[in-house]
Amino acid sequence: MSTEEAKSYLAKREIPRLFESLMTGLMYNRPGDHVQYLIDCLVKVKDKGQENITWSSFVDIRRSKTPLPPISSNDKKGHKSKGGSRSGSRNGQRPFSRERSKTPVDEFKREKTTSPLPPIPSARKDIPECPIVFIMGGPGSGKLTQVQRLINMYEGWVHLSMGDILRAEIAKRGTADEKWEMLTDLISKGEMAPEDMLADVFMEHLKKHKNAKGIIIEGYPRDLRQVEEYDRIVGRVDMIFLLDCDEYYCTQRLLSRGNKSGHLDDNLAAISRRISFFKNNTLPAIKHYDDMGKVVVLDGDRDATEIAFDLSLLFESQFAKHIKKRKDVPPMAKTDHSVDLIPPASVYKARREERGESKTEHKQETLTTSVIPPPTITVKDEGRKSGLPQCPIIFVAGGPGSGKGTQCKMIVDRYKTFVHLSMGDILRTEIATKGTADKKWGMVSSLVQKGEMAPQEMTIDLLSRSLKQYPDAKAFIIEGYPRDKHQVEEFNKHIGGLNFVLLLDCEEYYMQKRLIDRGKNEDRVDDNLTAIANRLNFYKNNTLPILKYYEDKGQLVVLNGDRDMKEIFYDICQLIEFAFFGKNNGPDEKADKAKSKKPMHINLDDPQIIEAATRIQAGVRGHLVRKEVKPKEVKKESKDARKSDEKEPVEEEVIEAAISKEGATRTGDTIDNPYHTAKLDEAEPSGLKGAKVVCIVGGPGSGKGTQCEKIVQRYGFTHLSTGDLLRAEVTSGSDRGKHLSEIMEKGELVPLDTVLQLLKEAMTAKLSTSKGFLIDGYPRELEQGKRFENEVTKCQFVLYFEVSDETMTKRLLGRALSSGRVDDNEETIKKRLVTFHSITTPVIDYYEKQGKVKKVSAEAGPNEVFEEVMKIFDPIFPPAPLRNAKVIFVCGGPGSGKGTQCERIVKKYGFTHLSTGDLLRAEVSSGSDRGKKLTEIMEKGELVPLDTVLQLLKEAMEAKVSTSKGFLIDGYPRELDQGTRFEKEVTQAQFVLYFEVSDQAMTKRLLGRAQTSGRVDDNEETIKKRLETFHKITTPVIDHYQKQGKVRTVNAEGDVNDVFKQVEKIFDPLMSSADLSNAKVLFVVGGPGSGKGTQCAKIVEKYGFCHLSSGDLLRAEVSSSSARGKQLNEIMERGELVSLDVVLELLKEAMVKNLSSKQCFLIDGYPREMEQGVRFEKELVPCSGVLYFKVTDETMKNRLLERAKTSGRVDDNEETIIKRLKTFNNQTKPVIDYYNKQNKVIKIKAEGSVDEVFLKVEKYMDSKKW
Repeated sequence: MSTEEAKSYLAKREIPRLFESLMTGLMYNRPGDHVQYLIDCLVKVKDKGQENITWSSFVDIRRSKTPLPPISSNDKKGHKSKGGSRSGSRNGQRPFSRERSKTPVDEFKREKTTSPLPPIPSARKDIPECPIVFIMGGPGSGKLTQVQRLINMYEGWVHLSMGDILRAEIAKRGTADEKWEMLTDLISKGEMAPEDMLADVFMEHLKKHKNAKGIIIEGYPRDLRQVEEYDRIVGRVDMIFLLDCDEYYCTQRLLSRGNKSGHLDDNLAAISRRISFFKNNTLPAIKHYDDMGKVVVLDGDRDATEIAFDLSLLFESQFAKHIKKRKDVPPMAKTDHSVDLIPPASVYKARREERGESKTEHKQETLTTSVIPPPTITVKDEGRKSGLPQCPIIFVAGGPGSGKGTQCKMIVDRYKTFVHLSMGDILRTEIATKGTADKKWGMVSSLVQKGEMAPQEMTIDLLSRSLKQYPDAKAFIIEGYPRDKHQVEEFNKHIGGLNFVLLLDCEEYYMQKRLIDRGKNEDRVDDNLTAIANRLNFYKNNTLPILKYYEDKGQLVVLNGDRDMKEIFYDICQLIEFAFFGKNNGPDEKADKAKSKKPMHINLDDPQIIEAATRIQAGVRGHLVRKEVKPKEVKKESKDARKSDEKEPVEEEVIEAAISKEGATRTGDTIDNPYHTAKLDEAEPSGLKGAKVVCIVGGPGSGKGTQCEKIVQRYGFTHLSTGDLLRAEVTSGSDRGKHLSEIMEKGELVPLDTVLQLLKEAMTAKLSTSKGFLIDGYPRELEQGKRFENEVTKCQFVLYFEVSDETMTKRLLGRALSSGRVDDNEETIKKRLVTFHSITTPVIDYYEKQGKVKKVSAEAGPNEVFEEVMKIFDPIFPPAPLRNAKVIFVCGGPGSGKGTQCERIVKKYGFTHLSTGDLLRAEVSSGSDRGKKLTEIMEKGELVPLDTVLQLLKEAMEAKVSTSKGFLIDGYPRELDQGTRFEKEVTQAQFVLYFEVSDQAMTKRLLGRAQTSGRVDDNEETIKKRLETFHKITTPVIDHYQKQGKVRTVNAEGDVNDVFKQVEKIFDPLMSSADLSNAKVLFVVGGPGSGKGTQCAKIVEKYGFCHLSSGDLLRAEVSSSSARGKQLNEIMERGELVSLDVVLELLKEAMVKNLSSKQCFLIDGYPREMEQGVRFEKELVPCSGVLYFKVTDETMKNRLLERAKTSGRVDDNEETIIKRLKTFNNQTKPVIDYYNKQNKVIKIKAEGSVDEVFLKVEKYMDSKKW
């Protein structure tokens, strides 16, 4: 079963919801026998059915405990402060409400009770002698609003918010305090601070309010651990008020707030996470106090004023002794209204009247005000295609949740001869019929569940087939189609003959509400929060533009969809009867006959239709369905219309769920398929607009490939070749690759759109880490250059390697001796040069007119030519000084001794020791503008931005790079993001040096230091907390780098000298690598059965080379049982690839080890892919050549089958051999092509006997000085 099939299975059966309810019940009730409890719950589910299961099905949070007595006006004493309560039933049922308990405040009399509370005992003497109250509730429950009302109402009461307390403490203490620096790191990542720290800080603030009349605590405690800590240090709480809200209403409030305030975390995904945290963590904490009888539950799904009234009654009855109302607070009157989430149609009229608008004014408005530009439809509607029913077709459009499906069903109920086709229902029926066993329909099911579109060729085929099923239909009502430009074109191409489009225009807020409602009641796979968000975003960015297209054609009629369903249906019936039957006719036989005699029309002059239509863009909505943008081309309009446009400048917003990189396109008039994704939109074209691009032009044999590699090494550019990209795509086996292969096999040219898309994807993938791009051999013709600059980005300049035809011919003929390329002969070379000049001359002329051509005479050798290249590049792109810097991250707990070891490394190896804390303090002390800003940030208790920390590190490293052998970054990274950002933006770390010490040893060292240090944090309790924080923060970092094989663990339990001996074993090979600069390296490449191993042995014997194989080195390291070997073994057992960093390090160490006796190396079976070769040459030493033992697949297969008779190897069978040969050929071709461009490949035809092949090897080897 695939992942998607598993997801579909779980979603269809609502298994996640069932598990959520069971887990919530477990955490809330904490039964002694959890297994029996789960069995009992499942029995209930089986008996009652799963369709009504919610997360709270097994949470009985509203049961009554110790009820509060009625509030009376006599002088009887009230309930003690510690006596909690549960509520009785609610007065009445409101719309959308759910069954819950409610405090009996409605039965309370409004007269204030004079019953005083008995003295409140204190758990500790320093805790204020006043009531302590918690106000709790989920996100969106409005608890902060209620707290502020209470504080404003009652004198002497104090509000303590844990969030505010923490922010204040961080601002006061700053990051100079290590403990608070760690706490700041935790909070910045959205994690909870340690309970004991929270408790200590909370106590400090609690003690400050000894004279308070009462204390209201909000935002604490959030889980059971915090409850435990609170009980330990405070010991009492007098009452907890829980604002009990339905999850649905919480979600609606937060969405509504986000619509008005623009809060980033008020979106469906974030809201879902916050509510989940409350359910899983805070509800069990409330249960703890509920068991003690201290929780009073208030219905939080009401108006805020109504809740505040009830709260005030409770406060004044329970804490009468401590209550004194402020004089300026007016008396509160209880409201008696329910919240109508959907305003009636009259509201819109009221809104217009408030704004001074009239129906007359609406008649003057057009739908061109601030609209998303409609796409260009290239395939026009030329009428109905033959073979299909010829009756009218009406599209019913609207956002998800607009109610269009309901209206369509009502239409066909009234007009019996009409047929309703819902694309959503058609797809869901097909999914249910075909099931996920069909791979294609399993994929479609997955797309629909995410709120994404099915492939367009499937949808148009299904729609055509559905139309043909009803040859006698009088009209088709098509709902849910088309959804974007491409589907419009598919409809026009295969069906055609659209009559008009009816749009139900709704506010986004109400669409969300309806969909969430429907998801609670129906079993639809696409009514989940993620899918809803995806569908709404797609509608805004793709469907609305095509509706504007229909509006421009006069085919769009718009109705207000935010009204009562029957009211909307009345307007739809009017419209249909105008169009089909004439104004006074109905859907009867008489009208049907009349319809057949007169042409169908829409009476667009009717005032009701005009008023409805203008609502699409008229701005009377409280919540826009989408952000609107000005049209790219503004038609000539009246002055008043233009002024209207200028009043509301808006910005474009492109949001869409990510599907896949392949086939991704942009919105608007460039949509080519439905797999639209924002991932590429974010980077193209806007992300690539600032990219530095240099186009490389030069004839065959001009040496541009060699120069590109030198530019890459010095300036950090990325080298891209359209030929390599096309070959890689074909080799990948993707759908696009297969299509390209077919094009090439036919001898046709690859479309320029495809080439540009490949370039854009390759540039986008490298954008964050590259300093710029070299586009090699591009543009080859003028159109390519123009399209690239228009659709991707402008090039900085064109680097033209100018070489005479004579020189290029000579070089290519010289290459022919070893390359074996069939096109390296004089006649072909002459033709290629003629073609190059005829194509390239117009390109060079075009860019020369713009002053963009930089010519380099490439007649000389590679080094001399590169000197000229540097003269061009250095002023524009200064070389990255830190690219080749050696960087070691140093990690270790407090007391691990890493500081002492860093000092020794600096002294022996000439490294520079850097600490981010020291750099920040130095910058603050400098008094610079940046230092002053840092001071302000620290005083506020805010985190210093990672960008600033990285900039300080870069500057410190650049200042020392010319004199330093390397850099030790001490105590860094403290979190994963710090490490990944550093390696992307500065340079790769060689490894992480981790000083491993037991907590016991670190504690002992720190306590010893405390006797002389005088540091306040060198005490046992603080040390324990620091160690816990260190492990919590550092473990993910170590795990991340261990997976890459980059961690060098040092056992730091011994004395300083013993520990440093281990450090030396790590650093000595690293620092010896400089001696490899004079080493000569031959890469040996050949397929399985090519005989390269035998030839390597003969080379070693005759020429004294050192033979190294990366596979042998890995196996030896694993067998050694070293720490690194154990890491490698774990990686291999997981089936993961060993990182290239580890392979390179093993090769480097082996070469350094053998360097004293050998200067020449054969690296066998390496590189297997291009990146391996590039990294080896950049980080170790350039290779002298690549020995390529070329043998036909048939010969290699026969040799391996012969070997199988005696070898006993399980992979020596025909099927496996064929697969191995295919893999080898796919991997090796790009490598051989890459080194061919550098004239480094020596092809040895290895079909003959061992001795015959070695004669060819000797011919090459003897021609060189080793």
